[in-house]
Amino acid sequence: MYQPKILVIDDSATICSLIRQTLLRSGYADVFTFTNEIAALEALANQEIPIPALVFLDIQLKQLTGYEIARLLRQKPEMQHTIIVMISGLHGRIDKFLGKISGARGYITKPFRPGDITQAMYSLIGPPNQESPQAD
Repeated sequence: MYQPKILVIDDSATICSLIRQTLLRSGYADVFTFTNEIAALEALANQEIPIPALVFLDIQLKQLTGYEIARLLRQKPEMQHTIIVMISGLHGRIDKFLGKISGARGYITKPFRPGDITQAMYSLIGPPNQESPQAD
């Protein structure tokens, strides 16, 4: 069975924990969380974590913006098919537009409900433990 790898980058440990617990309860077992964006990028570069199928990415981080991280991830050939979902307290159309042009396929505004996370997963990745999308 295919188990998608999910990466969460948010400077709030509470948000990381909430998303992780929501995903685990929904059946997604491979969830990696980082409250430091540089540590997350280093873990990817050093192959300490697998290439994720989906990244939940906060926009307002300490050292880099989520927009910058999304652009960096899109430059990596191995991450061309990774889906990026921005998570932010910024609600404006310009913020959503900037997310889209930086490579995000989804945008969830804070505060969010756990169901918003699950809905994003189902619509963008599909339910957990399905057959591998590469098996077709």
